[in-house]
Amino acid sequence: MYADFEVFIEAIQNTCQPDPRESYTAPYQKHTPSSFCYYIKCFDDDVYCTQPVIITKEKEDDDIAQIFVDMLEADIKDIYTKFKEKKMVFNKETKEISRKLWFVTYVRNLLKLVKKKLEITVI
Repeated sequence: MYADFEVFIEAIQNTCQPDPRESYTAPYQKHTPSSFCYYIKCFDDDVYCTQPVIITKEKEDDDIAQIFVDMLEADIKDIYTKFKEKKMVFNKETKEISRKLWFVTYVRNLLKLVKKKLEITVI
């Protein structure tokens, strides 16, 4: 997915008194979203292809960030519904492939667990 926001930048008053002995961030601008665009890209346009979504703030009280989240969530649910996992019909060959993939996944997850427990890097 590709996404881009356009924002209005407003200066803000910084009234905090930082402690020079500690690291700090001094806010000086507020970014208020005014529009966004996003595009969901599939590895193959023949499988899933849509147009970019472009939204611009129409009223002062429009919550552009929430509109973005709501629209993206709706698109993700749509994709899930269209492509949710189907039951696989196994024959002798696909059973063997599935068994090997399960074993590889099991070993990979086991290595991750060991890596996490020992806090080392597995190469």
